[in-house]
Amino acid sequence: MEDIIKRVNEAERQAEEIKSSAEQKAAQILADAEKKAAEILKRSEEKLKIYREEQLKTAQLSAEEYYKKTIRDNAENAEEYANSVIKRTDIQVSEIVGRVSRGNC
Repeated sequence: MEDIIKRVNEAERQAEEIKSSAEQKAAQILADAEKKAAEILKRSEEKLKIYREEQLKTAQLSAEEYYKKTIRDNAENAEEYANSVIKRTDIQVSEIVGRVSRGNC
């Protein structure tokens, strides 16, 4: 009987050692995982900052191109409109000049 008690006590001691070792390993694994997570978070934040800056630059360039194109298009449209108005006024100007020169103002 004493032999069985010794074996049970030895088994309990071994179980306690195994449990303690497992807890230490689990704590180390958790610490390593937290450290890796912090590193990943830091790298991700840096990448995100760079990505954000790149996207802002791209958006600014796109907006500038759109602005310049809009200005060009509207300048062309304004010039076409002005030319069409000038062509239509030639007849009226000629008529007015003719009246002035004939003295029929």
